[in-house]
Amino acid sequence: MISTSVEQYAGILLFLIGSIAFCVVVSLAWNTLRPHKPNPEKLSSYECGEEAEGSGWYGFNVRFYRIALFFILFEVEVILLYPWALAYSDGTSIAKWGMEWSSFLLMELIVFMFLLLGGLAYVWKKGYLNWDMEKPQTEHQDSPVPPSLYEKVNEKYKST
Repeated sequence: MISTSVEQYAGILLFLIGSIAFCVVVSLAWNTLRPHKPNPEKLSSYECGEEAEGSGWYGFNVRFYRIALFFILFEVEVILLYPWALAYSDGTSIAKWGMEWSSFLLMELIVFMFLLLGGLAYVWKKGYLNWDMEKPQTEHQDSPVPPSLYEKVNEKYKST
């Protein structure tokens, strides 16, 4: 019995080894065969045939990353609901699995939805979805360093 299960997974193992070997061989061949002739024109950014103005590297607002991160997080969780919806879309599934199993799956979905809503409520309450998020207010800290020393350091590096 054990040898048959090992034989079943041997094909998958060979496929994975072959896939990795193929990727490594193609990458090595590409790196050795491609021409290596960098010049300033190739290294500059391309502006659809127009002369490039300034640098191609510019700062991107971090707020976009925050919204994108929350979108991906909740999108992945919504994708996890798809198999459940497929299982319940067919009426024969409940008859096939029995009422106990079907009610367990329903309760599991309800708990999962409450976790999703709880995460959304937390993010919303903390204000992470607001575009102009307020800066946190900190209490005044008593420091043994006198403020005049901070001012001297600021003046020293102000000119540079």
